[in-house]
Amino acid sequence: MNKIKTVIAAGGLGTRLQGFRGNDSTKILLEVDGSPMIIRQIEQLTNWGLNEFIIITNPSFDKLIKDVISSYFPDKNIKFYNTT
Repeated sequence: MNKIKTVIAAGGLGTRLQGFRGNDSTKILLEVDGSPMIIRQIEQLTNWGLNEFIIITNPSFDKLIKDVISSYFPDKNIKFYNTT
């Protein structure tokens, strides 16, 4: 069986949600029940058996997104690409 790679598009600026609940970054990092939305997505996808991820980021938030995801999933197979 082929391994499935999951692509998560996290390259938007999230301008409509900036300032909402004190959010000063991209909407993918907006916390829901104490966890950033992208973390909840990765957890759910992992529960479904998916373990390889490609995350498309925006250069404005590339490092921040990488840092947050890496702190939650230091050993998970995640590759990052930015939209530049």
